[in-house]
Amino acid sequence: MPRSPVLHGLVVVERGGRLAASVAAGLLGQLGATVLRLEDCAGRPASDPAAWHLHPLVLAGKQRVQASSAAGIDAAWHALSARAHVAFVSAPGAAPPGAPSAAALTVSLTAFGAGESAAAASELALQAASGAMATTGPAAGAPCVTRAPLLELLSGLNAATSVLAALRVGSRDITLDLSLFDTALALAGNFHTQALADPARLFRNGSRHTLCAPWNVYRTGDGWVSLCVASDEQWRRTATVIGQPELASDPALATSPLRVAAMARVDAAVTTWTSQRTVDEAVQQLGAAGLPVSAVRTPGPSAASVVVNVRDAAGVAREVPLPPVWFSETPLAQHLSIGPTTPLCPGETGVKPPVWPAVASGAPMRGLRVVEIGAYTAGPLAARYLADMGAEVIKVEPPGGEESRQWQPRVGHTSAYFANYNCGKRSVEIDLGSAVGAARLRDLIAEADVVVQTMTPGALRRRGIDLEALGREHPRLIACSISGYGRNGPPAPALDTVIQAASGLMGLVDGPIDEGPLKTGFSYADLGAAHVAAFGIVAAVVERDRSGRGQVIDVAMHDALVWLTQLGWPGAGCPPYRVSGSDAAWALGVADEPAEPVQGVADALLCAVARRRRLLREVPTGTDGRGWRVLASPYRWCAEEPAVGRGVALPGADNAGVFAALYPAAEGA
Repeated sequence: MPRSPVLHGLVVVERGGRLAASVAAGLLGQLGATVLRLEDCAGRPASDPAAWHLHPLVLAGKQRVQASSAAGIDAAWHALSARAHVAFVSAPGAAPPGAPSAAALTVSLTAFGAGESAAAASELALQAASGAMATTGPAAGAPCVTRAPLLELLSGLNAATSVLAALRVGSRDITLDLSLFDTALALAGNFHTQALADPARLFRNGSRHTLCAPWNVYRTGDGWVSLCVASDEQWRRTATVIGQPELASDPALATSPLRVAAMARVDAAVTTWTSQRTVDEAVQQLGAAGLPVSAVRTPGPSAASVVVNVRDAAGVAREVPLPPVWFSETPLAQHLSIGPTTPLCPGETGVKPPVWPAVASGAPMRGLRVVEIGAYTAGPLAARYLADMGAEVIKVEPPGGEESRQWQPRVGHTSAYFANYNCGKRSVEIDLGSAVGAARLRDLIAEADVVVQTMTPGALRRRGIDLEALGREHPRLIACSISGYGRNGPPAPALDTVIQAASGLMGLVDGPIDEGPLKTGFSYADLGAAHVAAFGIVAAVVERDRSGRGQVIDVAMHDALVWLTQLGWPGAGCPPYRVSGSDAAWALGVADEPAEPVQGVADALLCAVARRRRLLREVPTGTDGRGWRVLASPYRWCAEEPAVGRGVALPGADNAGVFAALYPAAEGA
């Protein structure tokens, strides 16, 4: 018998023109809630193109309500919110914005937080204010705009996740004060430590990487490909594929730091080879060697599908396109028991609130045990957000610890990067290549509520660990797998830059034509997948609270990024803008808005809003009471500060002296 939708019986009302609020309400609607949208543009940035607010992403599945007159909007809102369980408001002003809400849970979603100025700032203004724009562009050029409202959609995901978490708390009269600036600044984990240590540093680097080479976009005879070589072993394979095996044995190119120092020579060698081939030829030959590569695709429906090779009964290989993700749905909608909802007409009465199990404290995920398997960004960030919400997270690391522990800046056995993505967790080292290690992991999973894993599809199964089989053995288990193209897609190695190319995101970064395609500074493929995974897991937890059953969640970085970029596709529009200035200071000008300074990451971290909202937090872990600076979670409950992780205290690793402060505390932070 099919399950009923996760949020069946929940009534959500929406007022205000903020795109993020509309997205959040729509996501809850996809989980079965009935969504009533009061047509009111208050709070909508003046420069937003109309196409964004008429898109199926915003309107699909909602019942639209129009007041008879402008004077009747407040009365209509009061009547609607009095019958609702959740109310989204996004107009500027004091908390809660706009007219009061009578709903049990009110979500205030503005640009910089309730009561802050410029509450209706646009997507592009937020890109400028948060450091997202300053980190995007060529090394010697201007900051570049990304022509899609990525921050709006990510904020919508965060708001929907926050609502799901708040439902588990079980109390009434809650107000969530969420802001797009909080969401944006939480994305700067690749930059924030270096930015604070050197505020004048510029992070724009085209489509290159500061630690690895070759890592760039390369011209072919008919387009561009993105190739990202992340290890010395991959470099040796690359040299063989491009017909220059002697490069692999050249001592001057033996390691990543040496190749970065010789980047011009390395890029020239790759370009000589790619320029004599088509995009398809280059991708096929490099991909056959197991290298992270993709065509740089044009944004639009063609970038929404993935072609995979399958074999028929006779063993003959053929290419089959996977269906594109649904444009108006989150990329994991089909995995969250979504079904049709019963319409609620504006005149209906007597709606009874759903019954949700109450958590004993304000930490919505307290009592849950999460096992995290994987490295770097996507899985670790999703699990860190669960830890911020009160879950116990056990991180599985290989012997010697995750590689990112060794990245700079580093003290002892832990880097600043690792601390940011893993604070609040406990850790255990397990050799998954051994039978003993695999058995130990199975024992951990047997005691867990949630598993988050980012190994390539099939990697765990080859080690004798089948999450679906474990789910049948432990029916309450929620298993979330994050990969480049999903478990039905190609098991190709997927790095953020490669997924940016494959999804069409590079085609939405406005840069000089002679630079070629550019990636964004923020790692939106990794970060987007992490946000989608957190939303999916919390939704699955809410579903399990009701039904007692877990499920498997499949998150593809590619699908997540296609979903995030859809409002940048042809026809969706982008407001007119200009970026001007010098290396010292750039100004962004957007139609119908005052000019905004393009802030660097350090400027954003230390600005007055970031200090008031405590978006840069210290996690004390050492015996001297000092610790690392980490970026705060973008979630908030009951107008309290975001939860702070319990510190990176990792059994099995050398923790002595690890958390000495790298830089003085910012005043007021």
